[in-house]
Amino acid sequence: MVSKDILIVTATLGDRDTLERTVNSIKTVSTDRVAHIIVCPLDKVSIIQEKYIDLTVISEPPGCKGIYAALNHGLLPLASDYSYLGFINDDDFWLESFIDLIDVLDCNSNVDIAYGKVGYFNSSGNFLFPQSSSNQYRWFKKLLAFDVVLFTQQASLMRSSVFLKLGGFSEDYKLISDSDFWIRAISNKFVFKYINKVCAGYTIQKGQLTSNKELSDVEHLKLNIAHNIKKDFSGFIHLSFYRIINIPNYISRILNNNNSRMTDYFHLNNNIK
Repeated sequence: MVSKDILIVTATLGDRDTLERTVNSIKTVSTDRVAHIIVCPLDKVSIIQEKYIDLTVISEPPGCKGIYAALNHGLLPLASDYSYLGFINDDDFWLESFIDLIDVLDCNSNVDIAYGKVGYFNSSGNFLFPQSSSNQYRWFKKLLAFDVVLFTQQASLMRSSVFLKLGGFSEDYKLISDSDFWIRAISNKFVFKYINKVCAGYTIQKGQLTSNKELSDVEHLKLNIAHNIKKDFSGFIHLSFYRIINIPNYISRILNNNNSRMTDYFHLNNNIK
């Protein structure tokens, strides 16, 4: 039997039915290698553990201040025991191509972080469109100034040494600490490798990206100040190239989605670039 060398953590409040899909997707892709840990409120531990007897379920730390504190609680103490690690939300899921991210790290000792694309799905489980992305990971900060997120955690996998060196996620942010993490990783010269495949699913639910808009705006301003993120001419050039690179993807969004599904797309069009 292959020893488990990949640590994946899901922080959850324990009240979403989609957690089962998340758990099953990870088992399907790489059952033998992945240790999947669930972090949840204390009063949900026994309920979730009873349902997923083969997983480790732990309670949030006392006075837990959001998802990133919960993720740190699950990842930091155990990271050194595993080769790779990642995290995924309780309404997102791995797709078959996630195995290619694992292969990238297995076959390229100089690569620290592998990432691919996310596929967007509606709450009924229907595929909407693939995420736009690029292999130019060093553009991350430049594009973020224009509200473009080059890649996200659902379709990313890193060496545990990266997470440990950076000290985990900053708990100064409630919504966007993963963006802060990627910026710090790039600044520290970690090597990323991109694969042009949809590796994970992200579930779009109406209101989820707009319900915390005020807090999101505050945190983005804080992030911009902390990392000197601002729009400039070079950033505009990067954005233009990014748009050109992703023209086929933009066209496929229009051609591959019927009118009912496009409703979901336009509902969140300002948030997904």
